[in-house]
Amino acid sequence: MDKIEKIKQHLEASKNHFITIINTDNKRLGKDTSFNKFLWSKEDINSSSGTIDNFLKSLPQKGIKSGSKLHLRVTHGNTFRTIGEVNLLFKDSPQQTPEKTNQSPMSTGFNNNQQQKQENNPAPVYPSLGSPMQNIGLGFTPVPISEYTDLKVLSQRYEDVKTKLKETVQELLDAKSELRIANEKNSSLQLKLDTVEAKHSIEIDRKEMEKKSFLDSEAGLKAMEALGAALPAILSRQQPAVSVGQGMGNPYQGISEIKQHFIDAIAKDQEINDEHLNIIYEGLTAIKKVEGFQAELVKLINYAKQELNG
Repeated sequence: MDKIEKIKQHLEASKNHFITIINTDNKRLGKDTSFNKFLWSKEDINSSSGTIDNFLKSLPQKGIKSGSKLHLRVTHGNTFRTIGEVNLLFKDSPQQTPEKTNQSPMSTGFNNNQQQKQENNPAPVYPSLGSPMQNIGLGFTPVPISEYTDLKVLSQRYEDVKTKLKETVQELLDAKSELRIANEKNSSLQLKLDTVEAKHSIEIDRKEMEKKSFLDSEAGLKAMEALGAALPAILSRQQPAVSVGQGMGNPYQGISEIKQHFIDAIAKDQEINDEHLNIIYEGLTAIKKVEGFQAELVKLINYAKQELNG
């Protein structure tokens, strides 16, 4: 592909395609505007020189020397990226002689009359593609200004990312500290809540115990169990033995009046059965052997009286 056509196709492909001209002193060819001052679009070139051909031919008059670079650039997000490079060589430059370069001038495509006037009024030769990183004999390979600018932009972005990362890390540490404090407060509040709930539960249990009768309490149940186990032996041990020869005598001889009354009451009350008597006997036994049982039994009896008289 003709090199001039390549430049034209690049500019005509999109309004987001540009070229940048970098002189041998690394100064860029600028426009008369402050916005994208060093980026030339097709519209900029047409406004300045009428055509791309005229623009390229006028570069020496703009101070552009042989050995300068023309970068093919495109938009890349919020910045620009170089996708190609043209080495600018003009016919009136010493670099164009066969002894110093192997590059041949590009055909301009203009009429022969213009070429015949070249000796008196040398016309510039359109640039040809050279090495993207041509060594200029100073012992190092220069970095184009556009690439340097791109690197500076990337460096600044890297620094911005580092700063943002530090801020994010600090925010994370602050959030962890706040979370730790919140967890400590939550633990303290949970402990207080558990204490309040425990006290409330104890209060409920106490009120429930106050509502229960003695018979529903643990002491009452133990008393009933003890009476049930003791009564079977009450009659056999407390009832006076009456021999056949004494059958006609006093059956309560030697027994106190209260015991006599108790025995008469049991004998006459048909609703008192053997099971009741077993309970009574066990209760009497527990009174003698279990400490505090008598006091609990008195409470039980008093409660029973209240219920009966209620």
